[in-house]
Amino acid sequence: MRQVIYGGLLVLLTIFSGCGRHAGLEEPAEWDIAPWVYSVGVMHAEDPLGLREIADPSMPPVFAGDDCSDILALFAADPFLFHTNDTWYLFAEVWNIDTAQGDIALATSSDGVEWEYRGVVLDEPFHLSYPCVFAWNDNIYMVPESYRTGTIRLYRADPFPDNWVHVVDLVNGVYVDSTPFYHAGRWWMFAGVRSNLDLHLFWSDDLYSGWQEHPRSPVIRGDGRRARPGGRTFVDDDGRLIRIAQDCLPTYGNQVRAFEVTELTTDTYAERELANSPILDGTIFPWASAGMHHFDPQRVPGEPGRWLVAIDGHVIVQPEETLDIGFANGMALRGMTVLPQAVRPGENILLRFFWKGVSSPMPDPPVCFVHIRYNGQIIFQADYQTMQGREVYENLVRVPDDAPAGEYEIRIGLHWPERRRRARIHGDFWNSRRVVTIPAAFSVLVEE
Repeated sequence: MRQVIYGGLLVLLTIFSGCGRHAGLEEPAEWDIAPWVYSVGVMHAEDPLGLREIADPSMPPVFAGDDCSDILALFAADPFLFHTNDTWYLFAEVWNIDTAQGDIALATSSDGVEWEYRGVVLDEPFHLSYPCVFAWNDNIYMVPESYRTGTIRLYRADPFPDNWVHVVDLVNGVYVDSTPFYHAGRWWMFAGVRSNLDLHLFWSDDLYSGWQEHPRSPVIRGDGRRARPGGRTFVDDDGRLIRIAQDCLPTYGNQVRAFEVTELTTDTYAERELANSPILDGTIFPWASAGMHHFDPQRVPGEPGRWLVAIDGHVIVQPEETLDIGFANGMALRGMTVLPQAVRPGENILLRFFWKGVSSPMPDPPVCFVHIRYNGQIIFQADYQTMQGREVYENLVRVPDDAPAGEYEIRIGLHWPERRRRARIHGDFWNSRRVVTIPAAFSVLVEE
């Protein structure tokens, strides 16, 4: 499996830049509203809560978006481990660029060091992530995040690990990163909310039915530093029940905190943060320099005191090519990325634009028009992407079924459709039609 840092960044474009009014500005070091690219790492440890002390910064991730051979994936995140039949199974969310939603994919390993990608194993018409997998009564189950259905869904492997069947909805409601666990003779489940501020708690005497909300729930209210679940709830070697949380301040995916649950009954709940928390942050690995947000520990069978821990982290996406295309309204296109470099008719390309000089909100926002050309003719286009104060935006464009094979170019500009006016381009990009051509952006392949 390829060891990559930036996950789904697949191509390097051939793009030329100019020297107009905006030339000489510092190259952008970071785009605050840019997409994030997650990768997954795996570590061996005697103390899973002490990874910071033993982490090797040169350790690469083991699973990233471009390890996916069956889909075009931007990133991999939310890893959960499972061990059976002398094999490690790693389930993770992969962001499917074609469908613009998460799927659940699988990688396997015999030793927890070398991993082989197996493919997507759960794909629904809605977004999936956070595949919390566990065994119970000779079956293997998964509770993935499925908040867009308005339910917490339980799946059973039939057979494991490649096929998953939806068996029941456990709880109704819009919850994220739901984390079930069995403890003291009952089933329990932590569940976050999309604001990242509250943590709900449910319990039941039966996995399939009878779930009810704890009377103290939400057990955490209005605290973005410790409310959202960040991985499996587990019992450590000291017998402590440990809850993992994402610290979502100042931004989502900042770092990971750990708490000992000191009291858990059907009427009461209490916890305290561990002394060495946060246990993961953006200072550990270059491929996670923008933050870390997931932690899943599993004991190594037959090796007392040894753990295998899956983690993830992200970097903020940078443009594959920096540009300096200035427009008369004060905006400047400072970078662009196209994924992938080569496509077939009927497939999608992802266009990502990095802008500067975008006010929020814009009093009179222009539209960015995008013309995709072949041999000087517009073959298809991606117009009317209104800019509402975003510095980075993405546009997924489908290549027509009858698109001819060859090299394609991209022409872009800004306009105001109601006024039928285009923005003037400064400097070397001056053009009477007020458009900029970016040559050889990608190619279309047609099988004979």
